[in-house]
Amino acid sequence: MEQETDLSPRTLLTRLEQQSGQLGILRSKLDETRKQASREREAAKAAQHALEEERRARQQVEATLKRERSARQQAEETLEESRATASALEAQHHLLRAQVKALEHKRRGLFRRGR
Repeated sequence: MEQETDLSPRTLLTRLEQQSGQLGILRSKLDETRKQASREREAAKAAQHALEEERRARQQVEATLKRERSARQQAEETLEESRATASALEAQHHLLRAQVKALEHKRRGLFRRGR
């Protein structure tokens, strides 16, 4: 039985060569896996950077939109104030015209009496 468990040097060398070949294949696979992981990390970093850029751009758009809404609201308020002022001026104009007519009428009446 001892002879069966004792391996010949040639058998040991063959097994060692096989294991060496397998180790080479495993190292190659490990290197490829590391390269793939590195590429995926770089892709993830690029995607993260793109996401951050998109977030910044969205924040800028939202800030611009907020400013534009504020400017629009202010313009609408100014328009309403202008309309109110125009209405008041129109009413004042009508009042002044009525006063001028009344004064003209009064003046004509005085002018007729004076004759």
